[in-house]
Amino acid sequence: IDNSYDKDNNQLASIGIKSHINHEFKPDSKVIYEVSFIDADIVSQLVHEQSLPSDDHFYKSSRGSNSDLDFATTYLSWFLQNYFDADIYSGRSEYSKNSQDKRIYISVDKIEKIVGQRIEADTIVYILQNLGFRVDLNIDTGEASISVPAFRQDIKNIADIIEEIVRMVGIDKIKSKPLNFFEQNRITHSQIAYKKSRDIRYRAVANGFYESVSYVFGSKTLLEKYEFDTIKDELDLLNPINSDLDTLRSTMLLNLLQAVSNNKKSGYKKIELFEIGSVFDTNRKESKELTFVSSGYIQEDGVQNHGKPKPMDFDYFATKLSKVIGDFTLVQKEQITNRAIHPYQSANIVIDDEIVGYISKLHTIIQNDFDIADTFFAIIDFDRLKDELKTANSISKFQASTKDLTITIKSSTLYSTIRKFIESKRYDNVVKFYPLDIFTPKDSEEIINLTLRFVIQSHKKTLIEEDLTSIMSTITEDLTKEFVS
Repeated sequence: IDNSYDKDNNQLASIGIKSHINHEFKPDSKVIYEVSFIDADIVSQLVHEQSLPSDDHFYKSSRGSNSDLDFATTYLSWFLQNYFDADIYSGRSEYSKNSQDKRIYISVDKIEKIVGQRIEADTIVYILQNLGFRVDLNIDTGEASISVPAFRQDIKNIADIIEEIVRMVGIDKIKSKPLNFFEQNRITHSQIAYKKSRDIRYRAVANGFYESVSYVFGSKTLLEKYEFDTIKDELDLLNPINSDLDTLRSTMLLNLLQAVSNNKKSGYKKIELFEIGSVFDTNRKESKELTFVSSGYIQEDGVQNHGKPKPMDFDYFATKLSKVIGDFTLVQKEQITNRAIHPYQSANIVIDDEIVGYISKLHTIIQNDFDIADTFFAIIDFDRLKDELKTANSISKFQASTKDLTITIKSSTLYSTIRKFIESKRYDNVVKFYPLDIFTPKDSEEIINLTLRFVIQSHKKTLIEEDLTSIMSTITEDLTKEFVS
């Protein structure tokens, strides 16, 4: 017997859909009874899909029943023999799918959170066992594994289990409590990264950069030619798009340089681009980078420059970059890791004593290969950039003064060393300082004259000349001892 369809009429069999027990039977009638169990979800689904008529029998079947067919046939046989004096001839043709006992995992703490009241573990076990459930409880953790009996087709999840417990405890014994609504913290790492990326985009566009979006793929030949990292052969792409996009990129610089070249061919003389995207190291580990490129002239030619704009230079590019990513310090770059870096016009970008990337003039070799004008670029580790709120400091209402100091030092002495030394001293009332001029005497290339400008201001009073002289004398003495031989 097909429990799903009648092959001749192409209809669902009446089992679980309609009841025929009201039919009249004559003496010596022969009746075949079929005892069947069909999953309640399947019955409901087929009736709904085929719009089959149903009655109260369907309502009961759709709520689930006992899947123990041996018990059902035995009880039916006993009932017919005792009440109808019927002769029973039984047989079996069984088709079933192997199924595991339904198990639901709960904990005492979880029940307490849902119910709103503590119910002891012993009480929970007692109730469930008396309802026919098998319970395995871990006393130490309060976690339990519950095996649902076959006749409880209505038990699907933890909510159904808790309903049974509350029903036995008594709903009137559960104390009423107000609902507490807690909004989940929506500030996640992804949200913070998105906000930082968005803010950088806004600042970059506001300062004249155009955003570029390129493929995450690159040319392995070009990457190797210019000595950038490439993915190991065993981890590389198996089915690349084409020969020019045959690997995952380890830098976005080459993509941007190609964009610069295309824009130059289209007649643009001032080209400033940036891109935020993914790059991959030799082990195919993904990271996020921020790359800037400026090429050509500082301005478009026009009346303001008499048709002769100034070419792009390092100072212009670094100043413009600081308006996008914030203040930073340039420190001499000791290692040249690829052929794009200019050996004499390059530096590490340092923010809060951490190297976040580097800035450089594009090497002449690559510049000629792409047939572009003087170009400067910066490659920055996106994750190392901070996006913190600015701390407001009180502003002094007293007048600030500036004092210049020139010291003679060895030409090999780095300004970063001098800066760290002055910062470590924490001189009172010195608001800020910065290099103003460098002069190299003609008679010696081993020494230079470095001029520093100090901004001095007090929050308590207007400093007089004697105060300024005292501060500068202390600074001069310390710098002389440390750097002047």
